[in-house]
Amino acid sequence: MYEPKSTKGNLTKQRILHIARSLFYRQGYDCTSTAQIAKQADISEAAMYKYFKNKHDLLLATVQPSVLFNRTKEELISLPNDELIQLWTSDLLEKIFANRPQFTILFTEAVRHPELSEQYTTSLYELTHGDHEILRRMKQGRIMEIDLKLLQVGIIGATLSMVQHTFIYKPETEFTHVPEHIKKTIFQIIQGELLKKEQEKLQ
Repeated sequence: MYEPKSTKGNLTKQRILHIARSLFYRQGYDCTSTAQIAKQADISEAAMYKYFKNKHDLLLATVQPSVLFNRTKEELISLPNDELIQLWTSDLLEKIFANRPQFTILFTEAVRHPELSEQYTTSLYELTHGDHEILRRMKQGRIMEIDLKLLQVGIIGATLSMVQHTFIYKPETEFTHVPEHIKKTIFQIIQGELLKKEQEKLQ
């Protein structure tokens, strides 16, 4: 059956990207060669450069998120603070979990490749409706005002560390969703921080 050249080319590009992301995630950028990526993708190195200018270009592409979560404004605007924060945290955890290789590459390689931090800001940190709603309530004084971006970075780092910790002690674990013990721990941290204002009012 005839397959359009553009479709075949896109599938090849996605295969290269998937393999590169997996290798960068498991063994690091510097320990992965373009020859290894090309071999696993079953193409020549020369053919790989038709899709990516160089290895660095491929690195930037590997941190693009494959799954994003964004609810509608209508879902969020009428929620009380505690429900909004719980939903926002749950969506963020799902995004982290669904994009673990991307976030891990960002965190481990950004020291040597600081341009990845810019890539994070432009691609992975796009404000969701949940972010906007929390920021709106911060300005209104309804939620404790803190640096939301920095908070998200902290949640990402903590979640990745907790997942890695679980793998170390339970290597047979197969995650399909955010583990409940991790979710519960993050919820307690976030709700304790962002809901301080409401807690102070009750005292």
